[in-house]
Amino acid sequence: MKRIFLVTFFLTSSAYAWGPTGHSIVCQIAEENLTKKAKSEVQQILGREALADACNWPDRIRKDKKYEFALTWHYVTIPNGDSYQSSSKEPKGDVIEASERMVNKLSSSRNARERREALSFLGHFIGDLHQPLHVGRENDRGGNFCTLAGGREAGNLHYIWDTKIINAMNIAPYEIARRLSLVSPQQAQSLQRGAIADWASESQKMREEVVYPAGQGSSNEKSPMCAKAGTSSFKLPMSLPNGYLEKNAEGVRERLQAAGIRLAGILNRLFQ
Repeated sequence: MKRIFLVTFFLTSSAYAWGPTGHSIVCQIAEENLTKKAKSEVQQILGREALADACNWPDRIRKDKKYEFALTWHYVTIPNGDSYQSSSKEPKGDVIEASERMVNKLSSSRNARERREALSFLGHFIGDLHQPLHVGRENDRGGNFCTLAGGREAGNLHYIWDTKIINAMNIAPYEIARRLSLVSPQQAQSLQRGAIADWASESQKMREEVVYPAGQGSSNEKSPMCAKAGTSSFKLPMSLPNGYLEKNAEGVRERLQAAGIRLAGILNRLFQ
């Protein structure tokens, strides 16, 4: 029954990506790689809800004032050339700190509501920190201010990485998740090495080296194409080179896979 639900969910969500679809891919990969004991524990926490759906709950409640405290937990700001350890910290928390806190809460809390929320947050945040623009530099709100040439429909750089690259793969999201979940024990062990902050550093490196088109807003300085449209600092829209979506598809697949396998590793250790 769960598998039927997931197929339906993915088919009706194909217009999204590292929003509902991307997060569901990550958590479906994780679920496919859970031990029997961890899978049973996850099911006990979530009841009839699939992990792939629970991982989207943190976005669904973003406009709920009761959860305003969690708004900064979806991202972290690390300037180019800096590290998480040496960079300024968001007082309300960030995606790295919040992920670690959710792990601790799952380990220590016996309150059913707290455990359900912690699991949903953790699955979501592990996905977020693997999206390179959720580990943003300063000045452009994770690429949201990097307006693209082509008008309103073109969106912005963050939208490209949240949505368009996965859509351009032209593969059903459920099939993407199925393929990416197939790893050997050795591959899983290799991916699961390191700490949560190390995985965010991989996203930062990808952001610095891959995400921004050459000469267009990649430095720590404010850029005229990565400023909020309508302000005096905004001068030009950003233009992506031909084949940008296709060129970066493999990198996105690797980040989705790493996020899912690593989430599985965390849950398997917690519920062993």
